[in-house]
Amino acid sequence: MWKQVTSVEWAQKTLDLPFSIFFNPEFLGTLAQTYSATVIYYLYEEHSQLKSATAFFSKSNEIITPAEFYYHPFWVAKPMTEFIYIEILTSIICSLKATYRRITLKLDPSITDIRPFIWNGFKIENKFTYVNLNNHPSGKSVLKDSLRLETREYLFKVEGYDKRSWELNCSFHQSLAFSAQLLRGYEKLFNLWSEHNFLQSCNLYKGNKLIAAALVLIDNKSGKVYRVMLNRVDNEKYAHTYLNYYFLKWCNEHKYSYVDFCGANIRNISLFKSRFGTTLIPYHKVYYDPYYNTIERLAAKLASVIRRIV
Repeated sequence: MWKQVTSVEWAQKTLDLPFSIFFNPEFLGTLAQTYSATVIYYLYEEHSQLKSATAFFSKSNEIITPAEFYYHPFWVAKPMTEFIYIEILTSIICSLKATYRRITLKLDPSITDIRPFIWNGFKIENKFTYVNLNNHPSGKSVLKDSLRLETREYLFKVEGYDKRSWELNCSFHQSLAFSAQLLRGYEKLFNLWSEHNFLQSCNLYKGNKLIAAALVLIDNKSGKVYRVMLNRVDNEKYAHTYLNYYFLKWCNEHKYSYVDFCGANIRNISLFKSRFGTTLIPYHKVYYDPYYNTIERLAAKLASVIRRIV
């Protein structure tokens, strides 16, 4: 059965499991600190054997997804029958519904069977990301562009996150009308990630000038990298292509075999990411709000009555 535990017990019980960075209490703590939330840890044990583990962010009687650069941690032991998987997931869903007035989760791409959420009245939003798997080579056009740009005396470096790389990326998100409050949250979060050595900046220089920067979340335990942001200066048209190309070469050299480009949901940006040997991977965001569920049920009943009348 599910049991709420402390972060210390969570860390002890999960230490030897192949968990991603999204299960790391230090990492989860940075999100909780940034967004004034509380991390709640759960373990599911049967006959003293760990069968499942998950953690949530609680704030104002809601379960929240504090930032887009994060997948909800949910693990089940394998092999596991479909019946037991559904039972385990349904039991934690029902517990959350009984306690919290709203629930929002961004599920990891590895969670493909989302029927327990559907059966329990959750709204499902289908989303996508691009992932470079096992250092798959970029397309021929990327190689051609990168070789052509060699003559521009670009210098690629992987460095610690700093104010310059943040300001370059922040300006792009300001142009997309991201709110000042949202960007202040990102800046605080990235500073904390940097302090914990979770975040690096893949920088591209022309002479001494920083012309492009990609902010990269590093998951050393599972060999994964998440490219959370990228931007370039306006007058260097192909700098972001060159940067991505050498960023992937760096990932290959450092044995990172899973590179998540963090999104494939905006048309033009998605088409750009598709050039780098990426695979389109689906994931899901799930929402539960009993108020809207009640409204929808009433609307459905009304529609049914009207159809019978007419």
